[in-house]
Amino acid sequence: MAEHIRRTTMVNPLARGIGNYSINLRAGAAFGGYRLIKPLGAGGEGEVWKTLDAQGKQTILKIDKRPVISLNKPVETSALEVIAAAGGHQAIVGMLGAGIEAGSHFRALEYIEGHDLLEELSQVEEINGFGLSLRRSLEVLRHATDGLRFIHRLGLIHRDVKMENIMISKDGEVKIIDLGLASNFPVVSDVGTVVYFSPERLQGEAIGPQADIFSLGVVFYTMLTREHPFATRGLEEQDSMTLVRMLKNKISFGIYSFPKPIRSLIKGMLAHSPEKRFRTCEEIIQAVDLASASLPKEESRWERFFRKTAWRVLMFFDRIRYKLPSWLSFSQKQ
Repeated sequence: MAEHIRRTTMVNPLARGIGNYSINLRAGAAFGGYRLIKPLGAGGEGEVWKTLDAQGKQTILKIDKRPVISLNKPVETSALEVIAAAGGHQAIVGMLGAGIEAGSHFRALEYIEGHDLLEELSQVEEINGFGLSLRRSLEVLRHATDGLRFIHRLGLIHRDVKMENIMISKDGEVKIIDLGLASNFPVVSDVGTVVYFSPERLQGEAIGPQADIFSLGVVFYTMLTREHPFATRGLEEQDSMTLVRMLKNKISFGIYSFPKPIRSLIKGMLAHSPEKRFRTCEEIIQAVDLASASLPKEESRWERFFRKTAWRVLMFFDRIRYKLPSWLSFSQKQ
């Protein structure tokens, strides 16, 4: 299965626009059978647009602005194409088509009307100043893990699992998005979002599915607390010391404010050594189901209040634990 992403497709000699390498994208214009509505993002290699297909359905168009120089140049098969060929998955953004227009390759993706996980966390923060509920966090984690399991079974890893790459549709569906960095494994990789990297990835070692599992563990802890599991300050203030703690596997004391099944789940996903970490997504799903079964149907207001208070007290001591060596070192120098 790992060979799939290395397959290539030859450019269709009849594709429109081959040889015209100057792309002038603008709202209202037609491109590859789609009507461009508005730009959603751009980078050095391409642009992302919200579009309408021939039936008027909203879609996303990812346009690679690097020109296809000759008719014989192969176009690399993307992870999304591999996933689509395998039948797709309800927890992964779907690919609707691909082609060549104006000398460049494009892919049409499912449009997800909704918000990402970071936005949902921000909305909850405004209400109660804490993270998502235990049950909601487990629910999102289970769906995301199921999608990740499908990706791993195809011999691929995502390489950029993070809050912003997990979408919640208006119908409540959980969708993994942005597979632009997905690749076969094992692979040595320094691309992605560093504060979600596993220790072995930070040290430049070859990575596999367990690197994605670690990143998903960071997502899960952040859902629960609005904090990075290895941060010593706020989520917006992550610095190099966060990465040092990740390498030393000093998970914040706040973990002990959670019920034991939740703690076991967090530790299993965030273990420093891959040998001690969950090896597969199946193991995570089993642990999630066990944790879900141990929870009451609904967390009471007082239970949530005491859990939040316990977490804040533990985080206070965690910061003392982190600062104490530097304080002692400073006092000895005086």
